[in-house]
Amino acid sequence: MTRIEGVVVHGLKNGRTFGFPTANLDLSAETLSPFGIYAAWVHVLDGPFAGEYPGCASIGTRPTIGDHIPNLEVHLLDFEGDLYGCCLAVDLIAYQRDEVKFDSVEAMIAQMHDDIARTRAVLSRQTAASRATGATSS
Repeated sequence: MTRIEGVVVHGLKNGRTFGFPTANLDLSAETLSPFGIYAAWVHVLDGPFAGEYPGCASIGTRPTIGDHIPNLEVHLLDFEGDLYGCCLAVDLIAYQRDEVKFDSVEAMIAQMHDDIARTRAVLSRQTAASRATGATSS
């Protein structure tokens, strides 16, 4: 598992337009993991939303619509709130797929729906496995 920490900064704000608002973290060269999509647990470390949330993270340069500057953006599943300025720790749990350039925004959005469904399944299994492991060790 890789953990990336940082403060939420303003991004391009395209995610909210597509129905997938994201928290964006600037990445320095030493924190880069392989570009792609990940299932993640997101820890909001401060502020009114402090806690742990499931998330679907993207590390890369947003080749379909982006500014081509490496960043981490993470969609917290079933979350509503303003995280600007909050400190996050993002635990990358499972690599889902490579970063790709889509032919259209519509194709990208369709893939994002698939990525989130896969993320939910992975995190559900990971949580169930963790609970089972914890139950047998007591």
